Amino acid sequence: MFSNWQLRRVATVLFAVSVLAVLFCVGGLGYSAAASNLMWSTRASMPTARGKLGVATTVANGMIYAAGGVDNSLNNTSTFEMYDPAKDTWATLASLPTRRDSLGLAAGPDGKLYAIGGRGPYTGAITALATVDAYDPTTNTWTTKASMPTARYGLAVVTAPNGIIYAIGGSNGSSALNTVEAYDPATDTWTVEAAMPTARAYAGATASSATNGQVYVMGGEAQGTTLNTVEAYDPFVNTWTSLTPMLTARSGLAAVFGSDGRIFAVGGYALMSPFATGTPIPGYLTTVEAYDPATNAWTMETNMSTARAYLGITASGGSIYAIGGYDGNSYLATNEEALLAPPTVTPTATATNTPTPAPTMTATPSGPVARVQSISLSVQNERSASYQAQAAVSVVDGNGKPIAGAAVSATWYLGNTVLGQSQDKTNHSGQVKLSSGTFKSSPGQTLTIQVTGIQKAGYTFDPNDPKNSASVTLP
Repeated sequence: MFSNWQLRRVATVLFAVSVLAVLFCVGGLGYSAAASNLMWSTRASMPTARGKLGVATTVANGMIYAAGGVDNSLNNTSTFEMYDPAKDTWATLASLPTRRDSLGLAAGPDGKLYAIGGRGPYTGAITALATVDAYDPTTNTWTTKASMPTARYGLAVVTAPNGIIYAIGGSNGSSALNTVEAYDPATDTWTVEAAMPTARAYAGATASSATNGQVYVMGGEAQGTTLNTVEAYDPFVNTWTSLTPMLTARSGLAAVFGSDGRIFAVGGYALMSPFATGTPIPGYLTTVEAYDPATNAWTMETNMSTARAYLGITASGGSIYAIGGYDGNSYLATNEEALLAPPTVTPTATATNTPTPAPTMTATPSGPVARVQSISLSVQNERSASYQAQAAVSVVDGNGKPIAGAAVSATWYLGNTVLGQSQDKTNHSGQVKLSSGTFKSSPGQTLTIQVTGIQKAGYTFDPNDPKNSASVTLP
């Protein structure tokens, strides 16, 4: 008989062999060789070790927030902590009103954070929650909002570029769900949307204005099986599309858009059985795969240092942060940062700081036009080598009349490097403020904002208009 330790070692070896076999056999099927563009480093640990937590970044200040989760006493928690990437420090904030794990956390377009659903304290039975609490960073206070129609945990929660927060999948305690519900922070109301084709819990999900506002969902689990399924939801037409599966079937993973426009699927666990009749055992992963929406293809990326599932992930200032999780033995306080490019250096006199141009459209826009009238760009040097920029964008129609309620998407560039994306809706005066978030650089670099889309029913947008961009030299 094999001991549990031996079974784990055999399973790990066989799993590694199976992954290599897949890599050698999937040519031409939406997969390609390793890209190895990530550089991982360890940052300051969370004060509270935990997994099955919610993690999100606010665009306004670039701070990272970690909510709830399960700690090493095996209790779910109301702990709420904030990480400052520029200072590499953590702070403890006002606790969640409701103790829970396996929740979703999303940053709303109003600058607030929304803690949605989850699993409540164990009282002899699993309690799936429909609870929604909103946190205001300016006052360090929580407010209870309208509950989700469907109570669930292990759900994916994503804020789409249209300003709507989507709660996707999860479990009600007896089965995995394909439920999709949409929350509008402006009206505090929920609507039911088209169901996801694949019911699942503990999937990874992310969205970006760079991909026409689509929401991507990958992996997860259902009926004791880990999945490699990838599906995309289009909020504008309320439909789902199946995409190339991940290389590694897994659950408890985390997903995030990087500043290079790719999606990174990070960590998780895969059910592995060393023998046909053996009991599947979980293998906790360091695995990182990258998906390119432009080519519908996956590549293997540089792995994390720490194998874990049920982690949180977010992007801030051009970096990716993988926080907390569970390694099969204990819940973690681990915080790892992944850079997508080498750190910026002080430019020389011959340095070129022209941002990569947006894709060129050859078609002439037809119908009423939504266009940028002006961009006012300002930069604040918050502390040594740490900056934050704000852009006030004015949107009008072809007659110069302000357009209210238009979703404006933009990409920020630091020199030639994509720093990140931001989006928000115009107010009644056709004005919108977009933030770069906090980022690190040196004086003399050129910061550019490029408006990549203006979405409003009945209007078209010309991405080639020279008024779509503005630049400033960092002080």
